[in-house]
Amino acid sequence: MPKRTIVHDAGPIPELGESALRPAWVDVDLEALEHNLRILRERIGSTPLLLLDDVLSELDPQRREVLATRVAGMGQTMITTTHRSALPVEPAQLVEVEPGTAWT
Repeated sequence: MPKRTIVHDAGPIPELGESALRPAWVDVDLEALEHNLRILRERIGSTPLLLLDDVLSELDPQRREVLATRVAGMGQTMITTTHRSALPVEPAQLVEVEPGTAWT
């Protein structure tokens, strides 16, 4: 079976000044994402890779914890961040990247 890419775009995270909207964004979008992952898992018969690109930079520490807890049960997950200190939990595997180099 050929590999396919399916993108779930959550749209922009509410701006820093709109902090009242952030909990709802995290909860609603993660529920939609979990739903889409279940459907995708059924269709392809395997666990899809969830890629969250730089989502941590816009979240406060408590919401980072919520995100980490929720995605932990979603299967294969890759989270990119520009600062290791933004990770709310110790990752199962960490790949650090600098121009021209990547290492675990």
